[in-house]
Amino acid sequence: MSSSRRLQDAARAPASATRDAVGGTRTGASAEARGIRNGILCIIGAALLFTSSHAAIKLEASSFHVVQLVFFRSVFAFVPLAPFIFRSGIGLLKTQRPGLHAGRCLAGITSMFAYFYALGFLPLADLTAINFTMPLFVTALSVPLLGEKVGWRRWTAVAVGFGGVLLMTRPGAGVFDPMILLALFSAFGYAIAVICMRRLGSTDSSATTTFYFTAVSAAISGVLLPFYWQTPVGIEWVVLILIGVVSGGAQLMMTLGYRFAPAAIVAPFDYVALVWAALLGFVIWDHLPTAWVVSGAAVVIASGLYILRRETKLARERAAATPPPRAASPDRD
Repeated sequence: MSSSRRLQDAARAPASATRDAVGGTRTGASAEARGIRNGILCIIGAALLFTSSHAAIKLEASSFHVVQLVFFRSVFAFVPLAPFIFRSGIGLLKTQRPGLHAGRCLAGITSMFAYFYALGFLPLADLTAINFTMPLFVTALSVPLLGEKVGWRRWTAVAVGFGGVLLMTRPGAGVFDPMILLALFSAFGYAIAVICMRRLGSTDSSATTTFYFTAVSAAISGVLLPFYWQTPVGIEWVVLILIGVVSGGAQLMMTLGYRFAPAAIVAPFDYVALVWAALLGFVIWDHLPTAWVVSGAAVVIASGLYILRRETKLARERAAATPPPRAASPDRD
């Protein structure tokens, strides 16, 4: 090859490399955009499915005991979750933290029982709004349970968020419903389950956590079921089975949503559940959330979003401050 040809090739190489780099960047950006879009759609879909299953539970709460509702929700949730679970193989059952799984299951099941029971008494939108206090409880509980440091900004957001709860419930106005305390207890139990899942996330897969929770929920409610069994009639069978299938589908979509995109991007779309709850509550029961509930829910949601934004920022700062691992020295290999 002549020297002039080599010079021409050398001159063209950077341009080609630049085109490849730009193409790779565009491809990467396109894939990231698709992931974010899919993540957002999954979270919105999960919110709709969860709210729909809760509406069905509310419809059946006057006919069936909460134990039977939990049983159908847990057993038939395995239908959409089965491919997701079985793909993990026998390794799904392996865990280094059985005690932590037990705590997660206990907290989650207690929360579910309380939530399903409260559904029989509170408007769907009101209960959904109160359940949004979960991130506030997570922030407060992360100090004693996880040893995390929470600054004054997040503590202020927690206080403001619970102020929103007072705005919704107005305990001194003569309209307070004791079931609201049960709803708050459900959010508290949910928060403990989330904290357990945070710790489990470092060792166990989401498939393992989902399997144990669903299996234990089915087992506990199954043991209690003979004492509370009421034989469904006609369409009631379909509704009870769909409660489980839809809930399992919602759980799967939620998991996929957080897998497709960062939590800081997709988590705010979970609040679409309040819109779905208000629409279903109006169509089915002619319930509309009061101005007090809407105002209080707005405060709670704003507080939760601020906490999410603050935690995301702090996580990035910690990641930036952590020095990258040192490359191994050739002399030591």
